Amino acid sequence: MKNIPSMLVVLGAIIVLMSQAATGSMSDVDNRIMGGDEVKPGEFPFLAALVVYVPEGNLQCGGSIIDDRHIITAAHCVFGSIKAEAKIGCHELSKCKHPFKIDRHWIHHEYKVARGQLFNDIAILRTKDSINFTDLIKPVRLPHRINDDYEIGNSLTVAGWGLMRDGETPTDIARKVDVEVKACPVTKQSESHLCAGSATKDSCQGDSGGPLFRTDKASKRSTIVGIVSTGPSCTGRGTGGQYTRVPHYLGWIESIKKESQATV
Repeated sequence: MKNIPSMLVVLGAIIVLMSQAATGSMSDVDNRIMGGDEVKPGEFPFLAALVVYVPEGNLQCGGSIIDDRHIITAAHCVFGSIKAEAKIGCHELSKCKHPFKIDRHWIHHEYKVARGQLFNDIAILRTKDSINFTDLIKPVRLPHRINDDYEIGNSLTVAGWGLMRDGETPTDIARKVDVEVKACPVTKQSESHLCAGSATKDSCQGDSGGPLFRTDKASKRSTIVGIVSTGPSCTGRGTGGQYTRVPHYLGWIESIKKESQATV
């Protein structure tokens, strides 16, 4: 039998994190684009803005379209949620009038909070209706293999509708910033994590669940490498954020997509 008290402790910790996310007060475990530029219409057509409803209120997260029914995001964005919806194909969120309803989500079975950080922070959402692809709405590519990501020193892009700095309201137009892949601190090293960013370029509150990706210059197609997970406060004092390494979860992603298709 599972240790029920331990499970309740973990559940309580996650609920606290979700509550903090709703008020924008998270610090080390942050649903944290600081710096960078506005995204042009249709530049990253796979971006999704999620509104997640939890008992304490609602919170904003990011996500990425991976096919005509599924969006990939961070597990902590939807853990304990009552319902969620996704705004896609919108350059300005305030003008996005018809969000897609989410009818089911899958959180990684080994998702947990421990030692002030999140592990296996990945989830897949299924939209109630199929997504019709256009010039403004297209899926992001998934990596081809488990070691398909960047080495330390390489540049990747992170994008989303989060805060530009602590204390502000989320931006209405998505922003992007190029960040450098770096070695994770010893206390946060894990084969399922990727670290990137700096004290002046990073994701911020409201960007959680959004993509860290590379874009092929010739085809203009983007491949998702990471998912915004945790990081220091976005005040300029931090040293970069921590991302869930998508290549590490390719098998899990495919298994969930098959399960989802079998239960539609």
